[in-house]
Amino acid sequence: MIKNLPVDLLSIIILYLASVILGRKILKWFKFYNAINENYIFSFGVGLFFLIFSTFILGHLGLLYKKLFLTLFALLFLLNFKETKEIILNFTSISYSIIKQLKNRSLINLVLLIILFSNITFNFLYNYAPPAADDELIYQISLPRYYYDNHRIIVRNDNFSSYYPQYGQLLFTLAMVTGSPLSAKLMVYFIGLLLILILYNFTKKYTSKETALLTIVIFYTMPIITSLTGITSADIINIFFLLLSVYAFFNWEDDMEENKWFYLSAFFAGISLGTRPHSYPIVGALILFVFILLLFDKTVNIKTTLLKMITYCLIVFAMFSPWLIRSFLFTGNPTYPMKLISGMADDKYFTMMMKFRLVDKNLLTFLYKFPTKPIIWSCGAIIVAFAPIILFFKDSVFAKRIFLLSALIMLIVYAIFVPEQRYYLLSFPLLSICAASSISLIINKISSIWRKIIYIVVVFALILPNAVFSAYWGFKRIPLFIGKESVDSYLTREYTILETYPVVKYINENIPKNKKVLFLGTVWAPQYYYQNNMALGMGEYPPDFFSQNIKEVIARLHQDGVNYLVLLRKDLTKDNENNLFYTYLYQPPGMCISWLNNNNKKNFKLLYEKNDVEVYEVK
Repeated sequence: MIKNLPVDLLSIIILYLASVILGRKILKWFKFYNAINENYIFSFGVGLFFLIFSTFILGHLGLLYKKLFLTLFALLFLLNFKETKEIILNFTSISYSIIKQLKNRSLINLVLLIILFSNITFNFLYNYAPPAADDELIYQISLPRYYYDNHRIIVRNDNFSSYYPQYGQLLFTLAMVTGSPLSAKLMVYFIGLLLILILYNFTKKYTSKETALLTIVIFYTMPIITSLTGITSADIINIFFLLLSVYAFFNWEDDMEENKWFYLSAFFAGISLGTRPHSYPIVGALILFVFILLLFDKTVNIKTTLLKMITYCLIVFAMFSPWLIRSFLFTGNPTYPMKLISGMADDKYFTMMMKFRLVDKNLLTFLYKFPTKPIIWSCGAIIVAFAPIILFFKDSVFAKRIFLLSALIMLIVYAIFVPEQRYYLLSFPLLSICAASSISLIINKISSIWRKIIYIVVVFALILPNAVFSAYWGFKRIPLFIGKESVDSYLTREYTILETYPVVKYINENIPKNKKVLFLGTVWAPQYYYQNNMALGMGEYPPDFFSQNIKEVIARLHQDGVNYLVLLRKDLTKDNENNLFYTYLYQPPGMCISWLNNNNKKNFKLLYEKNDVEVYEVK
């Protein structure tokens, strides 16, 4: 793995430099002037979206070619040589300044820095490994890899996720085109590091350096952040744009004559909505938060408030609208795969998934599980224990406003969405600010003995389970990173969620190239590791296809050029007549697959059978 690292790092550096250069030019055009750190942060966000949207356009034109993109980046750097040099020198200077400041830190701050940098190191080892998680293999990195391999953005009928808003996936595609498929994973890791920088600057601006440091350590050591930075996940990119939106709004509140910050907040909120579709409750909470603050601001009248909110919502909609237009052109339904208007097309599997995911919302159970269970999506106990305490301090207006926004997010998401931690994304950095502010205020009001006790409690909570969780995933990947373990050995051990890696190897080594392989037992096919053949999920066909007559099925498979089947028994059950039922998106007994039973096995030749996975050739 370490041999490939220079190429992937170079691709990330290219994208970061290009984003800052483009973003600075755009912000200068709109006359944004602020501190150098803030300038780079917001420039990067604006420039990154410009690159993502360029990928959106070029991808639909079928122009996702490495030579084209590298040529464009080379021209950008040459035409802006002085600015490129200035950015590199400023970054070097800032990095050196940070290192110098480490020498003058107190003992507790040094401990916090050790915990932070250990997490940064282990999260890198966790991240820089071949993808093996189910979500990234069927959607997050699989679709970008498919676009990358085909040099264009292609809608897949067997994967309704390909109709989702995909600014995050397009960033992964861009990273692949610039570097390699693993560059996409590395981009997630570095966006996570940039989140630390944003959160630190934002918190320091309204509190202190010590509180800002504690904030980023609380946030970055959360198991959910380790999980999201360790795999290819657009969720981290979503938090990035959401936090920039909040940051820009508070900048506007500092100087309400500068309306451009208000509009920039809406700009980033709209991008976040186009990054992950399930962020709409968070964006809704953010809009409500903005409205509440304007409503209670005595310097802004009702008419101005309403006009500003309409403008804010229109900008959010404009940034999200390319995906609505795209879906409308492809399907006639702007919200496909969801059907909001009767008579428009929808995806049956998406509809089934939404019904399947409706769960019983027990508030007490949710509050109990939220900080700790399951550990991969947990936030730890610190924010639960300390964040609410901020309400009892008079001199903490900033933190109280942050807590209000967090509370709105929690209430709205819980009311209209599934109670899973990863759908409350923006709450985690915001509640980290509240918790760190509470701890800082408490420490300033208690004796030295109690101060030491608080320090011990906080450090212990940061280590267990937070830092230990990161270390566990990082240590497991050290042999792979240094070359002591092969990629095949690693994937055989880690890739166990779907068909397992031995099946991947069998298909790649034994099935002729350019064949279609239909997977039974998953709606979404794990395409990523099948570069020679096209893997199809059950979503390729309507649900009634799986209960048709065997002759009709065989004729259709031959017509579509589907030559092979992979049977995944993990999410399949069978009845007394050996009919199979797909249960993952269905309530019992499930969706019947009536034609793959003992009576019809003569139509299929068994090629491989191991660990509840079977590979058949269609006769």
